[in-house]
Amino acid sequence: MFVTDPHPAKLSGWLIAWGEQLDVRTVNIGDGETITDGMVAGYLAKYATKATEATGHTSRRLDAETIDIYADPDGTHPERLVDACWSLGAAGGRWRSLRRWAHMLGFGGHFLTKSRHYR
Repeated sequence: MFVTDPHPAKLSGWLIAWGEQLDVRTVNIGDGETITDGMVAGYLAKYATKATEATGHTSRRLDAETIDIYADPDGTHPERLVDACWSLGAAGGRWRSLRRWAHMLGFGGHFLTKSRHYR
């Protein structure tokens, strides 16, 4: 579980938890065992194959003219996430970037590390 930073709409932040669909896999085996290229490829493929298009979303950023197409506080789970990003981002400050990444359900990073090495 995780509690977000404070927000003007909820000063204590929001509790975030993950459901049963969470699939955590350890890449670093430890104990001196070698991580194989296949292990790393499998881990990366898990994230590289995910996209929001499967949920009916676009890979383009949303704006005031397009937000109503994808955001609905009473809609599907992805529509609610887009709406939450847009609404929370309206507060500005640390939350502002949520609007920029609403089309990606709030995730503003790259699915793959930019590190030149894996360990």
